[in-house]
Amino acid sequence: MRFTTIVGVDARHLQELRVAWPTWERNCPAVTAGPILFVTDLTPIELGQLGQLAPQARLVEARAILPIAFPPRHSVTQRELMLSAIAHAPRLVETELFLKLDTDTLAFPGDDALLRDHGAAIVAPRWNYTKPGCWIDTLDRWADAIGLIERR
Repeated sequence: MRFTTIVGVDARHLQELRVAWPTWERNCPAVTAGPILFVTDLTPIELGQLGQLAPQARLVEARAILPIAFPPRHSVTQRELMLSAIAHAPRLVETELFLKLDTDTLAFPGDDALLRDHGAAIVAPRWNYTKPGCWIDTLDRWADAIGLIERR
């Protein structure tokens, strides 16, 4: 199964990624072996540090992939900028599937079996701490409808 790994990283989260990335290389190499897309707004020096993690990665400036109408009528926080850019990143992916990886997510031994044995998957904590709880129900109905996602 070939997929693109998408990671949004800004200056605040670069150190997190520098800690997390080697765990993915070691414990789930499929995540770091295929196409990688870093969506970022880092300075040139920080971009050099990021490039050392994954020299084969494609680096895309966050604002470069946002619609022309961005930003909206209100001032945009750094979090809103990066989340908006990540939302538009999949249109730059050339593989059929993509994996969105958070900078603070670590891989542990055996995690590669999830991708190898199950193909497409969503692995995430419950979202109700940042999203309305009803969104989980919507996601569950969608997952049940397509029949490709196994509940655990």
